[in-house]
Amino acid sequence: MGKKGKTKGRSISNVKKSNIKQNKLIKAGKAKPKSNPHFVEGGKYRNKTKQGALTPEQLLKRQEYEDEKKKNVSFLKKLHKQGKKN
Repeated sequence: MGKKGKTKGRSISNVKKSNIKQNKLIKAGKAKPKSNPHFVEGGKYRNKTKQGALTPEQLLKRQEYEDEKKKNVSFLKKLHKQGKKN
């Protein structure tokens, strides 16, 4: 007959073990949670909206560019129509 005993389960890393212990102490009120959590919801994307916003000067330049673009398109359409007539 074979030996009977506990089979060894999957091993856990030391970091995970220490996290589990810390969480138990926090829940019991014996330790304070870390002030800076490693995971922050939307962390690396959170500040991009503020940095990516255009300044009023840039908005004005963009508007001028769009207006110039419309003028060029209308001019090219007129040229194209004149070419068909001839």
